[in-house]
Amino acid sequence: MIRPGDTLYKIALSHYVSLASILAANPGINPNYLSVGQR
Repeated sequence: MIRPGDTLYKIALSHYVSLASILAANPGINPNYLSVGQR
């Protein structure tokens, strides 16, 4: 779940995956616009 201050980069680091793999697994998300509470 997205929390205030989260970025995809921070999420990738915390889960030991690359940013590219997060983007590949979630093709519909906009990495520049994340909403708090988004899953």
